[in-house]
Amino acid sequence: MKNRYLILVLFAGLFACKTDDVVPENPLDTAIVGNWNWVKSSGGIQGTTLTPTSTKYSLSYVFTKSNTYQQTKNGALLQEGGYKLQHIFESPSGKLTQKITFLNLNETFVYTLKNDTLRIDEGCCDRFLHIYTKVK
Repeated sequence: MKNRYLILVLFAGLFACKTDDVVPENPLDTAIVGNWNWVKSSGGIQGTTLTPTSTKYSLSYVFTKSNTYQQTKNGALLQEGGYKLQHIFESPSGKLTQKITFLNLNETFVYTLKNDTLRIDEGCCDRFLHIYTKVK
């Protein structure tokens, strides 16, 4: 009797899992997908603010669903590669910290997305905060 029950459970288990199950996309991951234009960067030891007007150049990012990116300067390719996103919920506060790693550069930055604004923060000590807006 036990053998029949075991065979029945194993047989049911084979058909319980479908290979075409779709894993839902994480909205935190898909929100960054698209084209982003540089608005300004601020920071550094002197508290400098840079804009497309002050520098006389434009920057943009394109992030894809397949976790690749391209950065252009005045429309010419500046760099490209893969990226990885991390979403870390700090305990016990529940605060969300989001990080982006540019894999070809091996550099990780904190980022935030609010509405159509992307903020990439280089972090502590005289580094820059870069602000981009999403192209609609």
